[in-house]
Amino acid sequence: MLNYKDILYVSDLDGTLLNNNGVLSENSISTLKKFVNLGFSFSIATGKSYETTKAILESLKIKIPVITYDGVCIYDENRDMVVCNFLDEKILSDILKKTYIDATSFLVYSLTDGKEKIFWNKNKKNNYVNYYLKSRNNDPRLEEVEDVNKFFQGNILFISFLDNYKNIVNLKEKLEKIGISNSWINKDSYKKDMYWLKIKSLKATKGNAIKELLKILNKKWTISIGNGSNDIDMLESSDVAICVANATAGLKKYSDYEIMQNDKDGVAEFLKNQIDFFINQNFLKNDLTIHNLINYLYFGEKIADINKK
Repeated sequence: MLNYKDILYVSDLDGTLLNNNGVLSENSISTLKKFVNLGFSFSIATGKSYETTKAILESLKIKIPVITYDGVCIYDENRDMVVCNFLDEKILSDILKKTYIDATSFLVYSLTDGKEKIFWNKNKKNNYVNYYLKSRNNDPRLEEVEDVNKFFQGNILFISFLDNYKNIVNLKEKLEKIGISNSWINKDSYKKDMYWLKIKSLKATKGNAIKELLKILNKKWTISIGNGSNDIDMLESSDVAICVANATAGLKKYSDYEIMQNDKDGVAEFLKNQIDFFINQNFLKNDLTIHNLINYLYFGEKIADINKK
C-alpha cells in the first residue's frame, strides 16, 4: 500500500518553486504550509546557501533537512550542518596554478571558523561578478581578499566562475585538460546571458544529497521537481522526475512528467492534487506503484501501463 508518509517531495527553488521575480507567490505559500501541516514531507534542493533560503524555510514552516549549494551541504531543521562535502587541497592548488591567471572571475565559497564566506578579488571582477556583488550588497558572507593566497581560507565548499556561455564552456574544457572533471555549468535563473561554472566535490550533487535525505528521514520514495541542468542528477536519483514547463530542453529529457511553469505556480498546483488524492479521497483499495500513482493522480490517466510524456 502506497502511503504519502513514505514519500519525500523535493523541489528546486530558482525557476521552479520561486516565480520569475525570485519570490514565493501567496498561493504557493498557503499551499505549501497546508501540505506540510498535513504531514507530507517537503524539502528543497537549491544552489543557494542556507542563509539566503532561511527566510523561505521559516515562512513555509519546513521542519526537515534541506539541501544547499547544489548538494554540497545538508542542513537540518535546527540550522546544524548534517553533511558537507569539501574540495580537497590538491584540486585547489591545481586550479590556482593553472586557471586563476586567465580567469576573468573567481569566487571562493568557504566555511571559515563556522561561518560561510564568499571570497572575491577586485582583479577578478568582470561584469557578471559586478552584477552578482551588487545583487548581494548586504550579504555578510562577502569578503574581499587582496592576496590571492587568502582565497583558500577554512574548508572550501566550491569555486565559481561567472561569464557568458562561450567563455564558461572554454573554461570547462581547459579544466578537463588538466584533469579537473568535477565542474558543472548552470544557467543563471535571473540574468539571461550569465552562466555559472562550479567546481565542487564529486560527491556534492543534489542526487547524492537526496539519497542521504531518504536515509535520514526513513522514506521509501522521492518525487523531485526541477528546471535546470543542476537538477539532472536529482531527477535521475528520484522515483518520479518532474520538470516545470519553463525547464531547459536538456532537463526535460530526464523528466517523467511536465507540470505548469513556475510563474503559474506549477509546483503548488501539483501539490494541491497530491492533497486532493491522499487526504480528500479514500486511498485504501489500490496497491499502486509510484509512477502509476502520478499517472492517475495528476494527469487523469487510468491506473495501467505508464504512459510518460
